[in-house]
Amino acid sequence: MYSKTQIVTAKHVVEQLDSPEVSLGDYIFSDFDYDFPTELPELDLAIINLRSEVNGLEPFKICDSYDLLDEVTIIGYPPVPRSNDAYLVVNKGEVSSRVQLYQPEIQVMIVSSLLRGGNSGGPVLNNRGEVIGIVSENLFNQFSPENGINESIGFAAAIESIWIKDLANHRI
Repeated sequence: MYSKTQIVTAKHVVEQLDSPEVSLGDYIFSDFDYDFPTELPELDLAIINLRSEVNGLEPFKICDSYDLLDEVTIIGYPPVPRSNDAYLVVNKGEVSSRVQLYQPEIQVMIVSSLLRGGNSGGPVLNNRGEVIGIVSENLFNQFSPENGINESIGFAAAIESIWIKDLANHRI
């Protein structure tokens, strides 16, 4: 949660919703709208605007700064093999790089951690529990006999938190 009435996630997560419903602890919301970056449609970020406040849960704090090799914690709901339910999965990792991706170029952080589909839109937290990014996508080359295993696992792009503030304040 970004605020008591806003949730930040990846744009592609919102675009793929079959039945729009947001679940936060004991709260389930079906009455909301969302904003995407209008000036940078390539930016994989969305803010869900709830029509009522969430009480009893505190929003994450946002931090704009991080350094290479900072330890991070990534929270998400990737599929768990042989399970029919969604389960919270927490991974450790580290900030590996800052790179320019997409067109126009957008600076993102690269985190090294074993992430899967379902981590998209989840927060990347620093060691103080502050959000420094939002998981956007796994970065890999499709596995083939010509590619080594290291090209297929271990890196994900996360949208830096500065973009969260810009979108929330309607600057993009």
